[in-house]
Amino acid sequence: MRPPTLIALAGLLSIVALVRPQSDRHNQITLPRSVVFFSSNTVDVLSDADAMEGLKSFVEANAIAVADRAACALGDTAEVDPGIGVYDTSAEQIVLLRGAWDAETTSYLAVLLGRYENQEWAFWFTADPAGKEHLWLLHSAASATEIAQQIRAAGLPPASEMLSPRGNVVVFVGGETAAPKIAKLAAALHATVTSEPGSSGRLGSDVASGPEGVRAAIPLYDAAIARFERSRHVALSNKLWTREWRDATSRTCTARK
Repeated sequence: MRPPTLIALAGLLSIVALVRPQSDRHNQITLPRSVVFFSSNTVDVLSDADAMEGLKSFVEANAIAVADRAACALGDTAEVDPGIGVYDTSAEQIVLLRGAWDAETTSYLAVLLGRYENQEWAFWFTADPAGKEHLWLLHSAASATEIAQQIRAAGLPPASEMLSPRGNVVVFVGGETAAPKIAKLAAALHATVTSEPGSSGRLGSDVASGPEGVRAAIPLYDAAIARFERSRHVALSNKLWTREWRDATSRTCTARK
């Protein structure tokens, strides 16, 4: 995932649009306690059409399957959906993992998946009543194409469209200063809005980008993974390079609803 993207600590934002043809307000996506954002894309620039095509690829199916296995191995209920990261003039396929983990577990999952996908950055959000950021959910019946257009029109990239069978939802993580843009986007999409406070986090290299950025991020990822696994007595990193994960394309505990 290219920096800066999805979540940054200094007011940068992430938007995720969960899209299906029609909205059902009685079956809306509920506010998750924790969100992990990551990408299966390793190509710097893709068009919207290329990113949509990437959703059909093995690497995207594998990314969803590995996120499923990581979350399920921790014994927690989780949901995983594919999606599109929207930038000013480009896009990429992404994955959104949602659950109810504490901050340490959420960051661990984000870093583990960023390491697995050879990404420059790992990003996450955790709900917290004392947090200075917010997670906003905007429910809309707009199409994926229209949502992408309105995200760009509102000046919100980098952002993401996430495709789910449960409804059209824009998920935004950012500070209160983003509220006017959220209001503009909500009006354009005729969306209903819910939110909760929390904190976002990221880990990666600030000194390089592209392949050099990935190489610089790896020792940071490995150190964070090792600290968590020592303290929580888990060892999912042992699965990173196994055929069990590398060949996976199916879900275990995160069937789409």
